[in-house]
Amino acid sequence: NALFTGEITIQDSTWTIASVDLFFPKYQLTEYDVFEIKQTHRAVQGSMVLEQMELVYKANYGKSKSSGRTIVYYSDYELNKVFPKRFFNNELSATADSAYERDSSYWQQVRKEPLSLKELRFLRQVDSIRALQSQKIWQDSTDSVVNKVTIKKVFFTGQSFYKRSSERYWYFKPLIFAYTPIYIAGERIDYWMGYSRVFKDKTSLDVFPRVNYGLLNKDLKGSLSVARLYDPYRRASYAINVGSDFGIINPYNSWIKNFARSNFYAHDYVFASHRQELINGLYLNLGIEWANRRSISSMMFDTRGDSLWGGNTQTIAFKGYKAFYTNLTLSYTPFQKYIREPKQKLILGSRWPDFYVSYRKGMPLLESSIQFNYLEYGLGQELKLGTAGVSKYRILSGAFVNAKSLQYVDYKFQRAIGPIFFANPLYAFQSLDSSFYTMKRFVEGHYLHRFNGALINKIPLVKKLNIIECVGGGCLFTQERQLKFFEAYAGFEKVIRLWKERIRIGLFYVANINNQYSYQPQFKFTIETYDKVKNKWPY
Repeated sequence: NALFTGEITIQDSTWTIASVDLFFPKYQLTEYDVFEIKQTHRAVQGSMVLEQMELVYKANYGKSKSSGRTIVYYSDYELNKVFPKRFFNNELSATADSAYERDSSYWQQVRKEPLSLKELRFLRQVDSIRALQSQKIWQDSTDSVVNKVTIKKVFFTGQSFYKRSSERYWYFKPLIFAYTPIYIAGERIDYWMGYSRVFKDKTSLDVFPRVNYGLLNKDLKGSLSVARLYDPYRRASYAINVGSDFGIINPYNSWIKNFARSNFYAHDYVFASHRQELINGLYLNLGIEWANRRSISSMMFDTRGDSLWGGNTQTIAFKGYKAFYTNLTLSYTPFQKYIREPKQKLILGSRWPDFYVSYRKGMPLLESSIQFNYLEYGLGQELKLGTAGVSKYRILSGAFVNAKSLQYVDYKFQRAIGPIFFANPLYAFQSLDSSFYTMKRFVEGHYLHRFNGALINKIPLVKKLNIIECVGGGCLFTQERQLKFFEAYAGFEKVIRLWKERIRIGLFYVANINNQYSYQPQFKFTIETYDKVKNKWPY
């Protein structure tokens, strides 16, 4: 049905599972085209236990194809074993440093199943390739192909330089995208490059310089970002960002108003942050920021794109000022499960929600003219409800504890999306009439549920469409505008495969009820790409 197709063999005398051979539906598979699981069970001391499990998986990426087969044997069962109190904890398993250094003779002794001729040929090929790849002459030769400068790379796809021996990577933006014909202050030349390196101890370094030049105002702007992960086990990292650029006053505006001139200012800034896990599941993020902000009302503008923003051509004029902030965010996931690897920690999640408290303080230091305190707290969680699907929710509340000296840029805005598009429903309202600021206490909540075929698979033929049913909603209560707002939506999503990318498109019907304005239900659509690095969708 919604979960899988295949066979389950059950012993009728004991009503226990003897074996399974199951295939997962393709629409539930993001990375794979085929995923099969086989299990056999046997009786041990009167109980049926897992004896062998086999996983078969295949994936197609354009013209390239890959497949794999994993077999796990289970033995030496100890049933009814008495464990001491608190024997089990949040660390589910640990891998020793030597586990990745075993040679072939070790695996020949412990392997339960002899390798087939095809698998032996494959291993010989892999060993030969690995031996070849470890040689400097091969690495330099391969890198030279990647690093070769061509017109196609420089102008269209981007030029990269890679050194395999040190895992060092440079990437340069393609020149065809360096020219921006329509921007806030006219045409601009915008160029950036990226540098990253992953060290053998799993630490990493990322550097991202960027420069852009305005042709109309002859103004030079740019930035430099440096991020360093120095403790992979505790996920300890720091980041520094300095630059001079345009800033957005209200990032939560509708997509039309978000690009209006009234939503921009100029600033020079320095930002630094540090994040680390203190104890299992408890994370502390500290940040400081200094900025010199200026109005863009004195700049010249290109009028060719004015109609795109609904004719909103006004800028916000204000006297320049300096601002200094400190940020503190404490988040906690109770009973967070994890796996200990030799050089890093792999987080598996928890059955409990993620709680957080965020505190932002504007301080009169370094000629800063702002002074305020903003406190926000909330929780969120992803719930896997078996055959019913997956639910996600997010609840938060915030308010300015003190607003002695507060600038418009620092206001707390509620997010409105505008027409046509459907945005991340856990962080935005789809049917809010406009974005507005809240100084006093507000409470908001978001909910999304994907049935993953639990409903549609009950309908013959329709189940062949491989679509995902979704429902959800949100609520917002504010003292400003005395708003009581409720929205609901329902729709369908479908995952399509375009060359090597996985894309999810969706169509939703959105409606709301509130005490301040009228709203006509609308259809909205969304499109997202699968993040292969994070191994998940945006929401």
